[in-house]
Amino acid sequence: MKIVVVGGGTAGWLAALLLSKFYNHSVTVIESSKIDIIGVGEGGTHVVGSLINSNSDIGFSPREFMEETQGSMKIAVNHRGWPNSYYLPLDVLPNTDMEDFLPLLISQNKNIHEVSALGMFISEDKVPIRKDETGVWTETEWSYHFDGHLVGAWLKSKCENVEIIDSIVKEVNVDENGISSLTLEEGFSVSGDLYIDCTGFKKLLMNRLDNKWIAYKELIMNSAVPFRIPYRRPIGIFTGAEARTAGWTWNIPLFDKVGVGYVYCDKFIDYPEVIKELENRYPAFEINPVKHIKFEAGRLEKLWCKNCVALGLAGAFVEPLEATSIHATKIQIDALGESLKNHSSKDLYNADMSTLYDDIKDFIVLHYKGGRDDTEFWQHVNTISTPRVDEILEIAKTRMLTEEDIPNPYNNLSYKAWNHVLAGLGKFSKEVAEKSITPGMAERYELWKNSTLDKLRDYKDLEDALTNGDWTT
Repeated sequence: MKIVVVGGGTAGWLAALLLSKFYNHSVTVIESSKIDIIGVGEGGTHVVGSLINSNSDIGFSPREFMEETQGSMKIAVNHRGWPNSYYLPLDVLPNTDMEDFLPLLISQNKNIHEVSALGMFISEDKVPIRKDETGVWTETEWSYHFDGHLVGAWLKSKCENVEIIDSIVKEVNVDENGISSLTLEEGFSVSGDLYIDCTGFKKLLMNRLDNKWIAYKELIMNSAVPFRIPYRRPIGIFTGAEARTAGWTWNIPLFDKVGVGYVYCDKFIDYPEVIKELENRYPAFEINPVKHIKFEAGRLEKLWCKNCVALGLAGAFVEPLEATSIHATKIQIDALGESLKNHSSKDLYNADMSTLYDDIKDFIVLHYKGGRDDTEFWQHVNTISTPRVDEILEIAKTRMLTEEDIPNPYNNLSYKAWNHVLAGLGKFSKEVAEKSITPGMAERYELWKNSTLDKLRDYKDLEDALTNGDWTT
């Protein structure tokens, strides 16, 4: 099949790479060197980590990826002020066969992140690379922080037999079957069997088709101000997500700088107030925003419409919290590849991918239900919910969630991840947690913990890695 991808960036080049290398399609990418991308500092989840860490046979290397993207390792998200503070380790996001020890830790008032191997890395101040640099931790998936402008170039460098056209699409030509061809600024046309819209919020292709945008009105964030703080060394191996007056700020440690951004709702704070709050939070630095981004959370009704598929920001956007954008894009591309291979229907694809994004939306809404009420913004978000989140919060009053409560066909966000956020927000009482403790759980946890700690002795100390400045950071 001949596939035409419009737009480079992370989504475009990830689609080109996977669909050409893993699914053997003929791919043409149309991107313009005259057009900038949204990318600022970015982070991934276990889904992105798995792509890099599990494909050394085709030349993917954690070390090379971090060097080429000015990246660093990411093993968790550190939530501060939601109103509680807690870590969400990346290895609780996917479904695994490992027993969930979270109720035991809640009942004992212990750090909930010590429920997983990556959580133990946090407690022990370790990084997931061996002291002798012979390899990295492979038992569970950790991920990366990276420069959003550089990751697309790295993905592009891994593409083979992909046609690249540096041009601007001036006209999207349509007929009853969808897109018939694309007219470029030079005057010539490009056509294919399937078109992929990776043009970000512009939705250049999808806006020409009969499709509808479904707004996620439960997510009121609509603005972001990204900027960078210069550091000689990064300050950690987890993403910071710190609650603020009218939203939250991300903190993403890159190789030679820290990417920071304030995500907020402009109904509760204006731009000058945002800058003033940031100046108060970072008094040692001059705040110079890279750009001022406006967005609306939501998704297209049909992510695959006629002969066009929308990926990345062109198809859906929840908000940056938990780094689900590239995460979902990777899942969506894999599902597309399998659908094309198996000749599955567009309707099935659209139903599955709509559920994927709707699940993420509910998961993010949950984060704002911690009960913080010290500003007008937090008082307002306390009143916003979804039927599913309401159902989950009601369940949490009497028991912890099980896999039956959170179906997870795409290795997306497991019931353990939901339980972890609920625990971080203080939604489980000690009595509720104790109901989920099975006979012998304490003994099994100690065996697992001691075994994990024994393995971690062979891995580098965080302070040593930061001080000596090796490739892990």
